[in-house]
Amino acid sequence: ITATRITATDNDDNGLEFDAASVTLSNATVSDHTLTGISITSTSATLRNVESNNNGVNDFSDNYQGINIDTAEDVDLTDISAQGNYDTNVRISGDPLSRTISITNISVRNSEQRSGLGITGSTEGNEITITNATATGNDDDGIYLSAASADITDATVSDNSEDGIEFRALSGAASVS
Repeated sequence: ITATRITATDNDDNGLEFDAASVTLSNATVSDHTLTGISITSTSATLRNVESNNNGVNDFSDNYQGINIDTAEDVDLTDISAQGNYDTNVRISGDPLSRTISITNISVRNSEQRSGLGITGSTEGNEITITNATATGNDDDGIYLSAASADITDATVSDNSEDGIEFRALSGAASVS
């Protein structure tokens, strides 16, 4: 599925929800949803020029993200802004056999409960690259990674309640460069 120039505001469930083999989303703004701003279950997810702000806005919210991508083997995020979401601003999770994650120009600010950017459930065959990231004022870590390795370049992490960057190595060799 390809979706372009989407604005979604103030829905009682998720702002946008995709369950498809491949998802491409560009030029989208989502905000003020009761649950997750953008929920994607897919083997391939590409997001370009996407904002997701102030989602998970009810009193019973738990585990509602700005952007949640689950089970994707290939993730490509460029020009992403997520702030003020109840849980993690941008979360990539699931456990495929291998995963390629490329994140360029991301700003994650002021999550209310967890990390700005969280990548979990990854395996040793991962290629995780994060370039030009800003993670500030989040209630937990600025960036949280559970992986075998990651390349992080040009990151600004400040004023987070926990670590600026927390890297939890999976079994075997681990590296952050």
